Amino acid sequence: MFPFNTPYTYLLHWALVCAAAPWLYSYFNEQHRQNSMTVEQAMLKAWERVITQPTIRFRKIIVGINCNVDVIVSGIDLVGRLNVTSEAIGDKEVLNGLDDLYEVFAHFFSKGAPAERYMADEASFEKLVSLTEANQLRVQHSIGGNAALMAQKIASSFPAATAFLVGPIGPRSQALLHPSIVRNNSTRIVQDEMHLVMEYKQGEIMGEYVAPASSRFITSHDQYSGSSVVIEMFFKAIGQFRPDLIIFSGVHLLEAQKQEVRLEKLRLIKRSIQQINP
Repeated sequence: MFPFNTPYTYLLHWALVCAAAPWLYSYFNEQHRQNSMTVEQAMLKAWERVITQPTIRFRKIIVGINCNVDVIVSGIDLVGRLNVTSEAIGDKEVLNGLDDLYEVFAHFFSKGAPAERYMADEASFEKLVSLTEANQLRVQHSIGGNAALMAQKIASSFPAATAFLVGPIGPRSQALLHPSIVRNNSTRIVQDEMHLVMEYKQGEIMGEYVAPASSRFITSHDQYSGSSVVIEMFFKAIGQFRPDLIIFSGVHLLEAQKQEVRLEKLRLIKRSIQQINP
């Protein structure tokens, strides 16, 4: 029978305690860390657990068609400089001026919900951009557009792969893009497409409204990302680049266009996809 009161037994007990202590500390510390996470951090961690490395290693990847510069600014500060007020707030599919911007921004601000709306009036959008460039607001610039963001991620995460981006690339987006991304010179533009990202934090106050959650509102006046020219250049580049993987994004930009224009571009995309030689 095994003796339980020997020095060896005591030593074994202490060894088990010493081995269990770090594990217990790590476990309860991790539980505490997870409980103290924000909703955004918890969602990000959950995605990181699900996302795995691809089993197929693509070497040449073409991505299109939307590329822009995100101009990130405090929504409260920007709206405060517009000198616009309105008692009626609500949602609209398209913004036709600064009054619409105020009403729709206030609507989603009061709900703490994210939203993105197209600004149809070019002069109003240019005024918004000029306010952000007047050095009176704290502004951050980053690369934007689903295609550009995916090309950026491919270039930084898969150095063995070559990302070819087809989209409207202006001077600032050219500087913000990863240096290894191959760009299409045929879609270079003189002035960047801008997306105004109006952020706000939980508890911020705008008049009688209080934000129940942190979120952001995006408005833009894209002229090139959803254009027929860029769509055609993307599919033309496929034949030239001969990629292993094709990623097409930016179709949502057509939502703000007139129905007949939108349908014609969707037909153009369909025909172009059918003509791709696998």
